[in-house]
Amino acid sequence: ISPGAVPAGSVITATATNDNGSTSEFSCAAGVCVNQSRKNGPLDEPATCPIQDIVVNVTTDGEDNDPGDGHCDSDPADEDQCSLRAAIEEALYRYQHGEGRWTIKFNISGAGVHTITPATPLPIIDQPVTIDGTSQPGYTDAPLIELSGAGITADASGLDFQSGSATSVVQGLVLNNWKTQLNVDHSDQFLVKSCYIGINPDGISAPRRKGSGVVVKSSDRLKITENVISNNDGAIGVDHGSGDIDSNLIGTDKTGTIALPNRDGISFQDADDHLLVGPINISFNLISGNLMDGIILTSTGPSSIFRNNIGTKKDGTGDLHNGGFGILVGFAQGADINGNIIVGMPEGKAAIKSIGNRVTGNSIKDNQIGYGDDQIVIPNGGYGIWLEIGDNSQISLNKIGGTAHAAIYLTGGLGNFPVNNNVIKNNIIGTNESFNPNLANREEGILITGTAQGTEISGNVISGNGRQAVMVSAGTTATSIHDNQIGTAAGNGHPAIVNQSGIWITGSSQNTIRNNIITNNTEFGILLGNSVPVFAGGTQASKPAAPHDATPNVDGNKIHGNTIANSKVGLAITAGAHNNSIGDLLIPNQITGHTTGAGIGIFLGTTTDNPSDHELPAGNTFAANRVSGNTNGLVIKQAKNNLIGGTVASLANTFTGNANDGISLFAATTGGNRIMFNNIGVDPDNQTNRNAGNGHNGISISDTGRNVIKNNNIGFKRGNGNSLF
Repeated sequence: ISPGAVPAGSVITATATNDNGSTSEFSCAAGVCVNQSRKNGPLDEPATCPIQDIVVNVTTDGEDNDPGDGHCDSDPADEDQCSLRAAIEEALYRYQHGEGRWTIKFNISGAGVHTITPATPLPIIDQPVTIDGTSQPGYTDAPLIELSGAGITADASGLDFQSGSATSVVQGLVLNNWKTQLNVDHSDQFLVKSCYIGINPDGISAPRRKGSGVVVKSSDRLKITENVISNNDGAIGVDHGSGDIDSNLIGTDKTGTIALPNRDGISFQDADDHLLVGPINISFNLISGNLMDGIILTSTGPSSIFRNNIGTKKDGTGDLHNGGFGILVGFAQGADINGNIIVGMPEGKAAIKSIGNRVTGNSIKDNQIGYGDDQIVIPNGGYGIWLEIGDNSQISLNKIGGTAHAAIYLTGGLGNFPVNNNVIKNNIIGTNESFNPNLANREEGILITGTAQGTEISGNVISGNGRQAVMVSAGTTATSIHDNQIGTAAGNGHPAIVNQSGIWITGSSQNTIRNNIITNNTEFGILLGNSVPVFAGGTQASKPAAPHDATPNVDGNKIHGNTIANSKVGLAITAGAHNNSIGDLLIPNQITGHTTGAGIGIFLGTTTDNPSDHELPAGNTFAANRVSGNTNGLVIKQAKNNLIGGTVASLANTFTGNANDGISLFAATTGGNRIMFNNIGVDPDNQTNRNAGNGHNGISISDTGRNVIKNNNIGFKRGNGNSLF
């Protein structure tokens, strides 16, 4: 057949059969695919037709006069007029009749924006089609073709792609005034690029909000990129799908500096019966100025939320906060939340919240929360990272400042669900790498509550928090707190950056605190127990613990190998603290420099009036600790049956260079304690060192019950060895 044998636009169909009876159909538009047949390939590979163009040249809304006649003709009086509606009708007809895929382009005369306002909904698109607004002459970086639903009162979609439209493309359009600006249903590998969705063509203003932005259902391997999607109920909502959402402005104008709010930013959700074909990737977007949450992810498939700016302006600075959570993750497994800047959450919300009884194995890494790229705090009225229910998550390398509540919060929720084996590692909380003192969090650095078990807290810098650097409270067990820097001394041009207190364990058992540097905290270095001692020097925490009767005991904890310096009280073992181990022969605690306020190295007891017998700290052992350079060394008040030292000299605690007594005992309820084989005023490494002496008595005993004090090495004091009152 020669190119001129049949009229152009006609359909040619042929079937070839090989010797084995296999057939292959060839079908194409006459005059287009004449030379496309395969001469050497297998017959069961069909010939393909090239993508061809239909050009829209008017803004009117007429239907195609004769779909399939080879012409896009929306005006009976003028065959050269092609409306968008007619172009869609012609493209669908041609594809359905074997003429291949078509691209709808634009060439509407005149400069500036051209608005198409359909009177009725456009046809549903159920075949692959490309609609390319960037083809309009004069296009540079902003759409010149507007598709407006202002002329339709019924609920409708601006463009509605249904099953069969996989690999379709929409680019370079303005879509606004529709109930749904763009609907994508069962259409895989769909591309949305360089569109303004929900706003006006100027990119800086918007009509009255009418509906949703991009709505996707059961579609995988999407690509939504380089759009401005603002002024919608939800910017992007994906129900059972996967793909990439990147480099969009969501909730702002085209400059990324003015809020044009959506209700929500990006929402991904799926169900167990939908098998995702690919991962979910949300990256390099600006998600700011929205009324509610920035990103909602309730997906069990692999997902990545990477390098988004959430709550800032486009350049990563300035306040353009959202009204809800920055990132809300529910039921996610294996999510990677990495490298985002998140600021400006309201009261009760969080930069990142992970919730759900199937949440497991997520990584929250290298995010910057509470301040922008210019290191200026943008106040966060809620939490930094909030993990409510979930196991085996890694929270690492984040920088968190400027939060009103805890920077990192782990809890089992109202139902006390499991929160097990999570790792909080190598974060910087309350300051930054340069020890900026202006990035403080108002309350706790890390708060662990509820039924959390097996949490590891290690390698963090936790400074500048208004309450405790780390608080572990009722119901939690087996937390390991090790190798952290808690509180920061002055140096290299920055002041000391202090927490109110270092670590507080209350109502929690079987925890380990080891090898931490805990320094320059205002009140306590470590507080272990269910009450907060109050001293004449004003040492107390701002948030009291519950009464002992309402709080579980603090049992079986180990505090070994820490350096605790320069607070009002270094270490306090208080109400409900039973059978804990303080210090170890191989890894003793170093407790020094506590000279302000009460000025106590170690306090053992309670300052509560008339404590119950069960409230008295009991059964605790103190071995091989070095307590020096404090105002007071060890103060025991209202405590029973504790062991200070041991049965052999190798377990001796050392109390040297304290301004007042090495050890002081007070109160009639202080009884049954054994103080044995300690070095008091004597440096075991240099027994002739007179500077090791304490400033007053070695051991002072005042109005106590019966205690055992024997085999101690007491020397170089200005008062008595043992003084009884």
